[in-house]
Amino acid sequence: GRHAMKNGQQPRSSTSRTNPVLQVVLDSGFVRTAVRAIYRHPTTPEIGTVALSILEFLVREGADATCRQRVSADLSEPPERVLTLVNAAGKFSDGGHSVPLLSCLKVLNDVFPWWREEILPSLPDCREREAAEALINIFHAHAGDEQLFIPSLKILVSFQRNPLMSRAFYEAGLLHRLRDWLSSSA
Repeated sequence: GRHAMKNGQQPRSSTSRTNPVLQVVLDSGFVRTAVRAIYRHPTTPEIGTVALSILEFLVREGADATCRQRVSADLSEPPERVLTLVNAAGKFSDGGHSVPLLSCLKVLNDVFPWWREEILPSLPDCREREAAEALINIFHAHAGDEQLFIPSLKILVSFQRNPLMSRAFYEAGLLHRLRDWLSSSA
């Protein structure tokens, strides 16, 4: 077989290579297809829920490391994929669809962890304001729901490290929203 070793040796640990089924899924362009499905059906949360739950499985903590890196890279480039996920999260939020919204937030947080300063999300040129407005609206709309608020806050932290996004957040009124939230929380 493809994975047979010389002299009857056993293959190295399973963490050193991607599961063959996952490899086929990734080689078949699953990430591109999933993001395309989310983009084309923003008002059909069932489609987004299925696509996002699979993406979430592939990038979650504890997933196959090679698979996780590859899926994260595929979700990061081209930058339109990042914007698609952000806009989808905004549409799920606006539509009151909390299951795909939470899944989308988890995927974004797994791909762009708030605590990893070296991982910067990139967006298409001149589209930062669009992403900032979507993320700020999610943050504001779910300030009373800890399950959605915490992941949305983490995403704001991750995305603000990109200098263009930081400026877009400022221009889109993030400081005012934060002040309002802090005032209402006190």
